[in-house]
Amino acid sequence: EMFREQAKECQIIITTAAIPGRPAPKLIMKDAVDNMEPGSVIVDLAAATGGNCELTKPNETYVYDERVTIIGETNLLSRMAWQASS
Repeated sequence: EMFREQAKECQIIITTAAIPGRPAPKLIMKDAVDNMEPGSVIVDLAAATGGNCELTKPNETYVYDERVTIIGETNLLSRMAWQASS
C-alpha cells in the first residue's frame, strides 16, 4: 500500500531489493504503475531474479500502457562505460 501511494508522486523508481538464492520480492504492483504519470520510468535492478515490479520483463525495456517505461535489463553494468569519458 505504501509503495502504491508513493508511486503517484514519483517520475522514476529504481528498485534493488534482492534475496540471495530466491526470487526478487514484488514491491511495485500493476495498480501502482497504473497510477504513475505518463513519461515515468521504472528501473528494476532486480530483473535477473524476476524483478521487484510485477510488470518487469527480464532482459527487456518497454513502454507499459504507452505511459511508463519499464527497464528490466539484467546486464546494465556491462553496458556502462568504465570511465565517464568513455
